[in-house]
Amino acid sequence: HSVSYSLSPLHTSVSIFRDCKGCCIGANEGRVSVEYISEADAKKNFAFKCHRVNTQGTMPNNCEVYPVNDIAFHPSGTLATVGSDGSFCFWDKDSKSRLKMSARSSMPISSCAFNADGTLFAYSASYDWHRGHAMAQTLKQQGMRPRLMIRATRGEASPKAPTPAPTYW
Repeated sequence: HSVSYSLSPLHTSVSIFRDCKGCCIGANEGRVSVEYISEADAKKNFAFKCHRVNTQGTMPNNCEVYPVNDIAFHPSGTLATVGSDGSFCFWDKDSKSRLKMSARSSMPISSCAFNADGTLFAYSASYDWHRGHAMAQTLKQQGMRPRLMIRATRGEASPKAPTPAPTYW
């Protein structure tokens, strides 16, 4: 089965929903496309921007855009994205909201995964070649080395309960 999507053809990552009803596709343009396989669910398809850094007027549109390097699904159905900006984000695709954004690492984050019950999140910070060979040499001269990080999620990747509407008597 082939899935059509609206992102640039330079996609960098793909991950299938836990319920196998669709997938998320990451692109080098700092976007993720949420795509459902069934044509009946096609109206739920959308894309969102991520892994962008505000440059406060020094760049066109005031932001620098980074590739989305990997996408991983949490057992609850939420997802994580990691990017060349050196951050990871947890997202709730169903409510179309960001749950958490990490502080930026000094190196790009190239891959990520959750453990089976979603209590641990692992990611690797390493050069991903999005800035070419010269940057690889610079990082090497600065003594930057790849790192594997494992952290407890502490519920940060779980969907938030909806806030009940106030009742007026």
